Amino acid sequence: DSERLMTWATTLMTQLSGAMASIVLLVMTVIFMLFEVRHLPYKLRFALNNPRLHIAGLHRALKGVTHYLALKTLISLWTGLIVWLGLLAMGVQFALMWGVLAFLLNYVPNIGSAISA
Repeated sequence: DSERLMTWATTLMTQLSGAMASIVLLVMTVIFMLFEVRHLPYKLRFALNNPRLHIAGLHRALKGVTHYLALKTLISLWTGLIVWLGLLAMGVQFALMWGVLAFLLNYVPNIGSAISA
């Protein structure tokens, strides 16, 4: 029945668009953090009462977060590239889309990589 098919397709597209919006928001947040991390210690000097005590620890923490995000991005890029090339070699339609999705889902903690598989 075409009406059920249209209802199913509409529901699927609505759910996919919601998921994609969440993924885009997550990626934009990561990008913002990576660009903003350099300026954060200077901004926090104005916010803290005794900034010299806290800046060293904060700088160390920010360096760790930046290192983690950079490494996570590199691993995600490799994952997306391998998925894309593998699917392309097998002749799967929309191989690039699946590669990009694998890249983005790699940022989801604990289950992202499993979902992309």
